Amino acid sequence: MIEEEAYVEKVGDGVVWVVKTQTSGCSACTQTACPSSVNSGLFAGRQFRLKVASNLALFPGDKVLLGIEDDGLTRISLGIYLLPLLTFFFGAIAGVSLFSSDLAGVLGGFLGLCLYFFGFKALGLSNQENFQAVILRKIN
Repeated sequence: MIEEEAYVEKVGDGVVWVVKTQTSGCSACTQTACPSSVNSGLFAGRQFRLKVASNLALFPGDKVLLGIEDDGLTRISLGIYLLPLLTFFFGAIAGVSLFSSDLAGVLGGFLGLCLYFFGFKALGLSNQENFQAVILRKIN
């Protein structure tokens, strides 16, 4: 399980809005020219707000530990990054193989990409319950 600390912003009926401030990916070195330090400088201090279901007795300002399942995050990452590439390439290869034309390859690639968008929902990868953050506990 991936865990992150966040602060409670608002408490509602069975839901809690939490705020997480983005921190640097690596703060171990003092280099200023590495890509990680440039990226962290661009996005430093950016706040993310999440709505999380919870029945814990929480109040605004409380620090909580959020968790998200590894397998759900891995599945959605594969679904978002790998599957579109594979369907595009297989569609392009099928188009070129069947019609021996570059235009058919391009059209086949886009057809494969369109099939991905329909298949993404059909395979249940868009089911958000699999990768919802949960509040594990309150941190004192």
